[in-house]
Amino acid sequence: ITPRKRIHDRLNVAFIGDSCHAMSNNLAQSGSIAIEDAYCLGTCLARNNDIKQALCEYDTHRQQRIRQCETVTAFTEYLSRQQGMTECIRNALLYHTPKYINSRIFDYF
Repeated sequence: ITPRKRIHDRLNVAFIGDSCHAMSNNLAQSGSIAIEDAYCLGTCLARNNDIKQALCEYDTHRQQRIRQCETVTAFTEYLSRQQGMTECIRNALLYHTPKYINSRIFDYF
């Protein structure tokens, strides 16, 4: 099983949360992603009588959302590690960004 694999075809097993896509802790995403995974898996199982089909649907459905979260997490981790002049620029940009933009910034990922 690779880290990105959310299902195990032969065993009819689905992995959720950190067991298949651990996130950096800088956005505290792990818990919310696990809840999203569980909800998605439950929805897929409720729609399909065939477990293998439900697991494949779950795996396909979660791929885009997980990639989005990984991208945002990697970007914010990169920003948080800046030092020196880059850190000063980052802090100034964040300080002067209007609150209405800050509150919506992750809606686009």
